[in-house]
Amino acid sequence: MFTHTTKLLRRTVVSLSWLLLLQGPALGQDLSGIPGAFSDAGLGAGPMGKGNAVIALGQNVYSILANPAGLVNVSKPEAVFSSMKQYSLIPYNLVLYGQSWGDNLAIGGGFLTAGDEALRENTVYIALARKFRTKYSAGFNFKFRQASFGNNAGGAWLFGGGNRQVQGSATGFAFDLGVRGDLNKQLSFAIVLKDLISGVNYDASNTVGTAQGGSEGSATTFLLGIGYVSNRNLTAEINLQKSISDETSDRLSLGLEKSLFSIMALRLGFSQNIAASEAREQIAFGTGIKQKIPLTPLDFSLDFAYLLSEINNFYHVGLRLIWARK
Repeated sequence: MFTHTTKLLRRTVVSLSWLLLLQGPALGQDLSGIPGAFSDAGLGAGPMGKGNAVIALGQNVYSILANPAGLVNVSKPEAVFSSMKQYSLIPYNLVLYGQSWGDNLAIGGGFLTAGDEALRENTVYIALARKFRTKYSAGFNFKFRQASFGNNAGGAWLFGGGNRQVQGSATGFAFDLGVRGDLNKQLSFAIVLKDLISGVNYDASNTVGTAQGGSEGSATTFLLGIGYVSNRNLTAEINLQKSISDETSDRLSLGLEKSLFSIMALRLGFSQNIAASEAREQIAFGTGIKQKIPLTPLDFSLDFAYLLSEINNFYHVGLRLIWARK
């Protein structure tokens, strides 16, 4: 069984690597590869408490963002409402929903809005996952992106006899692909390609005619994750993020979670850049409380995370609802 698992994992890595090599040059000819717009703002309050290291062990609706292959582990319908002010500056609100679809399929979707009148970015998610041979799964996440910018009052930039404030909008898409599997009862692996294919078209203008539109794509990132589940209600995961673009840094993330009495979880996360001029270290603390809602078929999980970063510290709150009973 272990030999078969090893061969399957090897074939998966080779196949995804070839796909990445084929797509990379085609995208790189015309796109900047700089993920300035629509960059990853995190995966929700629950994952943030574990440093966003959740692609291998994620088993709830947050998988839509982290690794769509994990969506097959959502046995009951789930919904998430999550909110934060990233770096205490940028409003961020997220809604997700996922459920199983038959014995081997799962579907999900969501909506993210971030920013304000100066720059607002919206993303719609559509995810599908399928289970193979009980222990393995694959999934994709299609993202439709829209943005508007330059609509903030008082944002005029008066220079050279005119207002150079840029206003406009953008539309685009991106595609994530993920796989995961259980090597045994304790070890799991995952591979994710984020923004494997992407593109955004910008329409920009100003009153003096110096602003121009254009197109670009987000940098593709390759993530490898290994998760471990102990016999003491403790899980640990390590994720390596490898950027395909020279403009962004590789990153290492670690996450721990300890379950207490089946109703509470304590979380700890750490992440930093690898071999980069700036480490951008981040430390996260989190907790989650799960309870039944009386007189309803629902369970709820209230998640809280606090992130320590070099830019600014901030917190993230999320509510997850599970239709646990008929």
